Amino acid sequence: MNADVTEGARSQTREGVTCGSCHQRVKSLNLSNMTLTGRIPRDFGNLTFLVSLDLGSNNLHGRIPRDFGSITFLVSLDLRSNNFHGNLPQEMARLRRLKFIDLSSTTLEDIMQRLSIMIDEVCALEYLHHGCLLPVIYCDQKPSNILLDADMVAHLSDFGISKLLVEDEHHLYTKTLETLGYIAPEYALDGLVSIKCDVYSYGIMLLETFTRRKPNEFEGDLRLKQWVSYSLPEAVMDVVDANLVTPTDKRLQKKLDVVASIMKVALDCCAESPARRTNMKDVVGCYRKPIFNLLNVEHQSMFSESLVSNHLYVANIC
Repeated sequence: MNADVTEGARSQTREGVTCGSCHQRVKSLNLSNMTLTGRIPRDFGNLTFLVSLDLGSNNLHGRIPRDFGSITFLVSLDLRSNNFHGNLPQEMARLRRLKFIDLSSTTLEDIMQRLSIMIDEVCALEYLHHGCLLPVIYCDQKPSNILLDADMVAHLSDFGISKLLVEDEHHLYTKTLETLGYIAPEYALDGLVSIKCDVYSYGIMLLETFTRRKPNEFEGDLRLKQWVSYSLPEAVMDVVDANLVTPTDKRLQKKLDVVASIMKVALDCCAESPARRTNMKDVVGCYRKPIFNLLNVEHQSMFSESLVSNHLYVANIC
């Protein structure tokens, strides 16, 4: 076991530890704000009756142990403000009782994981636009409508205001509005919807995913896409989510180049004029370059060209 973390745990024999009345099993463990360092010991997986675990606001690093998947009674897990990296272990899918997890201010999510989620989404949209008998306009892209399963595969949900285009129809008018911030200009102003409205919304979500800035948090005339476009390509570091890259990263420039290429795809999607926007088929192809660049950086054994293959299309629609 890691000495620093273990010593911190032992010092909390009274304060921060709650035991059940039966057999004195540990039910709650609060080790937050204790300046703990090192990796989380795998031995935490032996606390199988633990309901609440708080390791927030320390200086822990490394990957989250797979053994966390053994804590099947866990309801609350707080890991905020640490230096974890990599992905959540698949074993955590066993935590069926887990209702709260805080990973804020960590480096747990990496570029490839976020890109994989956005590729799942674009493949689903490509299927709706070009793979169905009649084109379907999704009409309501926003983070809360993108659901992740236990394998971190993204699924579209809530087709309540979706539209079906009849044969030889390229657009239609509606009074039903999409969520502000993600809605295309022609949709917001005139109620005119087409598959290019989905393309615009996707571009905004793609920018949000890699900047961690919401489209409605800007003041005045400044908007998310303008803020990003002003910084490309020289000042990508000023807009990218700080959890994805650090100034001391040995592969910093390579990662910034990848993020810049992703941002360019996003800006092509959310052009003001529908005619100037790309389409979902082209977006799928545009992802090949950043994917292979990332493979060369650090993920050679984790992902392949199959990320953008046809088998993803139908699977990602709820």
